[in-house]
Amino acid sequence: MLSPHLDDAVLSCFAVLSRQGTATTVVTVFAGVPGPGTVGRWDASQGVSRSDEYLAERAADDLDVMAGLGVRAVHLPLLDEQYRTSRLTTRSLARRLEQHVEGADVHAPAGFGQHPDHVLVRDAALRAFTGMASLRLYADLPYAADQGWPLECRDGSCGRDLPETLPGIASRPRVTGCEHEALTAETASAKLRCLARYRSQFPLLDGPSGELRRRAVDRFEARWTVGEDVGR
Repeated sequence: MLSPHLDDAVLSCFAVLSRQGTATTVVTVFAGVPGPGTVGRWDASQGVSRSDEYLAERAADDLDVMAGLGVRAVHLPLLDEQYRTSRLTTRSLARRLEQHVEGADVHAPAGFGQHPDHVLVRDAALRAFTGMASLRLYADLPYAADQGWPLECRDGSCGRDLPETLPGIASRPRVTGCEHEALTAETASAKLRCLARYRSQFPLLDGPSGELRRRAVDRFEARWTVGEDVGR
């Protein structure tokens, strides 16, 4: 499973992680620690004064969460968009990911919200598709909630609408199926407990009004299966 940032996999694919456990490896792509004294734009807006120390805390939280789920965690040393000073191309990222996706059943972000890091990981996954056993694009939470959550998936409508929902998607992948999952009360509760263990991040994401829970990100998840003709 490809997670752009520390916590994205749990936010968007908790049901899959909780079922598969030790059979899953979560590769967090942008887990690199910036240089001392760096303060990212988003970090600064949230009151963070040292991004290097904050990333170290986030990484420790993620390792704790993944260990609790029985999932193997891999942190790549690539910098988040807010810290990068040079351009990262889809081609170079795809090459970097090849060793992690070869022969695997891969989940990657669909790119809801058009966050540059999510879009990069999605497009790199599509580019590296031919080396995978399968590829599913998952609805990025909490971004997908801004586009009318929960998504309607009757009669495969989600599959047909994905390219239109994501107009900038690379190579216009053929979607062959949709898995739209309403989490049980027990699973939703476990997901929120798991997210709360991201102690350095969850209070900022949830906010004083309980933003994550108010937008039902703990109760629905969705994934789209990409057709075999992508990447050829």
